[in-house]
Amino acid sequence: MRLRRKKGMVLLQTLVMSVILSMVSVMMMKWVLARYTMAARNYRANATLSRAGGYSQAYFSTWNAGGQPGCGATINGQTVSCNISGGAMRTVVITANQDQ
Repeated sequence: MRLRRKKGMVLLQTLVMSVILSMVSVMMMKWVLARYTMAARNYRANATLSRAGGYSQAYFSTWNAGGQPGCGATINGQTVSCNISGGAMRTVVITANQDQ
């Protein structure tokens, strides 16, 4: 009788340890996924910002070369557009679509 009780305790301890280890592994995977998601969002935001900055540099480097044929471009498959308003003092707003 005493041997059976010990066997049951070992099984219970094994079950408790497996549940604890599985909970720890789930928490670690959630942490890793959150870090990956944050890094991916940061990368996409920086890539979009650099596309818009590159387009604005190219646009303003040719401002006096005649009329701009169209205000917008596709850079690496992403659309960059601009909106020009005003008369003598022009306002140029450049927007880039961030990939999802």
